Amino acid sequence: MSVCSVQAASSEWETFYNESVRSYQRGNYTKSSELAMEALKVARKSYGPNSTQISDSLNELALSYVAMGRYLEAESLYIRALNINREIYGKKSPEVATLLNNLGGLFNSQGNFKKAEEYYRKALSIAEDTMGTQHPDVATVLNNLAGIYRQQGKYINAEPLYRRAVAIKESFLGSSHVHVAIAKSNLAGIYKEEYKYVRAEELYKEALEIYRKNYSANHPHIATTLNNLAGLYRAQQRYKEAEQLFHQALAIRKNMLGENNISVSNINYNLGGLYIAWGKYDLALKKQKEALKIRRKILGYEHIEVASVYLALGNNFHTTGDYKSAIKNYENTLEIFQLIDLPYNIDYAVLCDKLADSYDKAGKDKKAEKVRTRAENIRKDLKK
Repeated sequence: MSVCSVQAASSEWETFYNESVRSYQRGNYTKSSELAMEALKVARKSYGPNSTQISDSLNELALSYVAMGRYLEAESLYIRALNINREIYGKKSPEVATLLNNLGGLFNSQGNFKKAEEYYRKALSIAEDTMGTQHPDVATVLNNLAGIYRQQGKYINAEPLYRRAVAIKESFLGSSHVHVAIAKSNLAGIYKEEYKYVRAEELYKEALEIYRKNYSANHPHIATTLNNLAGLYRAQQRYKEAEQLFHQALAIRKNMLGENNISVSNINYNLGGLYIAWGKYDLALKKQKEALKIRRKILGYEHIEVASVYLALGNNFHTTGDYKSAIKNYENTLEIFQLIDLPYNIDYAVLCDKLADSYDKAGKDKKAEKVRTRAENIRKDLKK
């Protein structure tokens, strides 16, 4: 290939790749995936099978697929990119750490916290060894690892990691950088769980202000922060304010991603929870069913996030006295727990209690007794 041809190929690849990155940053994941695919085609034609251009294109395509809920495809792309980076840079390099971090994010999106933590820890170790403990990329992995702990209720483990991430990013990037906003928003989430509502609200609003300075009004980060701030208001029983923010977030997600997206499902689920707390059960039922339909379509049946909607539906029906429907949804939840081999925990026992109570209310005494005994056995096992 002549020098001119190499330069032309490089320019063409960079154009597709950079536009893909920009589309992803704007939250247009469909467009980003299309451009990343074009970049990949150029890279395959011009650079061979094991080049940095191939790896970068695969990574960018995988990022978009994760955002779109196309997890299996994304995993395959990440692994291919990881193998290329290991061959080019060695087993310990910032480039390898990036791919390990992104794989952690993929498994986190699928609810596989154990595997996500494993990959985040590998990424953190390599990042600290190759870039130092105060590098912004280290802060990114700290954020992600803290997120795993947060989702498992391990707030004591998560808070210092989030604090460290905020300090690193503010030091390197300045107080108005979007990565600082991400770190502040995550720390706000911990404060919310710890009932430090005033500090949480301050951080969410600071993050929202940063996003609005850097992004268009319909950016996913703005939607996420509105959703999180709404959740904080719900916890404070500020229901009207929460409802307004949830609907703003939902409108942004639908506008950017369409109706059938996990993010849309999540906000519908949150709205359902708000309406339950507010006593508006019919509105809650509508939003819960919308959330379930989307999650079933994208995640399938055997997924913890699908189980969570069935559980919410069961609680709603139980509260309104529709015990037949409550039983059906509680049974679906229990079945999914068993199919995914969810380890026994207190939530498992509480679910059995709720199912037993619904059986009682429906006059199914024998079934109630059997499930109640199961709940007692779970609690005994947890004490061992």
